[in-house]
Amino acid sequence: MALFAGRATIVVRHDPTWELELAGFSNRGPSTGVHALPQIRAFVFRDSATQQQLAVISGDYCGWDSDFVTGIRRKLKSLGTESIISVTHTHSAPATYHSVGDFTGAVDPRYVELVQACILEAVAAAQKDMSEVTSVAVTHSTLHGNFTMNRSTLRERQTDEGARMWLDKRLTRDTPAAVLADVDRGIALVRFGRPGGDLVLANFACHPVVEGRDNLTCSRDFIGPLLSQIERELDTGSGDVTAMFLQGAAGDVNPAVFEFGLVAAERFGRAIGAEMACAMCEGAFPVSEGLAFREVPVRLENVDGSYHEAVVSCLLIGGQAIVTVPGELYHELGLAIKAGFDLPPIVACYSNGSVGYLPNRERLERSEAYGNDTGIRTTAASLFAPGYGNRTGVPAPGSSEHLVDTIRELLTKMLA
Repeated sequence: MALFAGRATIVVRHDPTWELELAGFSNRGPSTGVHALPQIRAFVFRDSATQQQLAVISGDYCGWDSDFVTGIRRKLKSLGTESIISVTHTHSAPATYHSVGDFTGAVDPRYVELVQACILEAVAAAQKDMSEVTSVAVTHSTLHGNFTMNRSTLRERQTDEGARMWLDKRLTRDTPAAVLADVDRGIALVRFGRPGGDLVLANFACHPVVEGRDNLTCSRDFIGPLLSQIERELDTGSGDVTAMFLQGAAGDVNPAVFEFGLVAAERFGRAIGAEMACAMCEGAFPVSEGLAFREVPVRLENVDGSYHEAVVSCLLIGGQAIVTVPGELYHELGLAIKAGFDLPPIVACYSNGSVGYLPNRERLERSEAYGNDTGIRTTAASLFAPGYGNRTGVPAPGSSEHLVDTIRELLTKMLA
C-alpha cells in the first residue's frame, strides 16, 4: 500500500474593472485596491490499495455558501474525488457568501463563478502533480506567548471601556488577563514528504482580522505571511514546500495585537509561522501512511424551532485524523473534540459549508442574542454576539454540543 499526493496553488485574478466588496466586519463598501490576491490551495491524496482519492481545498475567503460548496463537492465526487472544502476566514477578501442583512458585503456572481472555476482548476492541477509520499510526520504543540484573546469574554465586560475594547478588539495595558487565557493555543502540523516537493497542513485557531476594518485592500491577512514563513523555514534547499492553512475553532478567538494594519498582519503571521515551523523541526514524529474518509449528516436546531441539515467529515490520513466543522465553532468546543485522544484530531472549521457561529451552551445562554430569531445585533456591545450574521438562525442551546458529540462518535468509529 502506498499513499500518493499532489499539490497546486491558484491565484484568483479578477477583472480589475469589477467593483468588489470585501467580506467581514459588516459592510465596508468596494475594495480600493489589492495588497495580496486570494489563493486557492489544493492537496489531493490517493491510496494505491483502495484507489480512494480525496482533495483538501483551502481558500483565502471569509466564507462560502453551503450551496456553493455542495455543488463543487458533488462535481468532484462525480469525478471520483471526495473533498474537504475550507476557507481561512480572512476578512479582507472579496465577498463570496450571503449573510443575514448582507453584513458581509454584496456578492458579485461573476466573481463567485471565477472562484468556482479556480477551485476545480486547482484540484485538476494537483491531480497531475501526484507522486508517492515517502514520509509522514506530525507535530502537536502550543504557542508560546499571548498571540490570541477571547473576544466573547471581552464582550461580557459590562463597562463602557469593555464595550469599546470589544469593538476595537485591540490589546491595551488594561486588557483583563482572563481575556488572554480563555483561548486554545494549540497548533498542529502534518508534513508529507515526497520527491515532487513536500506538502504541509497547518492548523491554528484565530480570526484573521489583524488588518482591521479600516483596511479596504484585498488581502489574505496574516494567513499569507504565516504560510510563507512555514515554507521558508521548512525548505531544505529545493525551494518546493507548499503549506496549507486549516482554520481552527476560532468563533470566539481574535488576535491579541496592539495595532491593526498590513504591517501588523505581516509581523503577526511571520511570528506564528516561525513558531509552527520550529515545532515541526523539533517535535515531529513519524506516523503510518494510509487514507480513510467518512462523513455523516447532522441536524442543527435553532431557537425558533427551525433546523439546518449539515455534514461533518473525518479524514484519517497518515495516522492523523482531520475533522470538519461547518461553521464558527467556539474554542471550548474545539478543545472538547480533541480531548481524550492519544493523537488529537485536527479541527478544521469553516469547512464543507457554514451555518455561522456555533457557541457552547453556556455562552449562548448568557448572550443577548438568545431569543433573537434573526441573530442580528444592533447595539455596539453585542454586535458580535452568537447568532450575528448566521445564515440559518441562532442555534438553540445544546445544538453545538450535539455537533461535537456527532464528531467524536464518528472519530471513535474511524479510529477503532
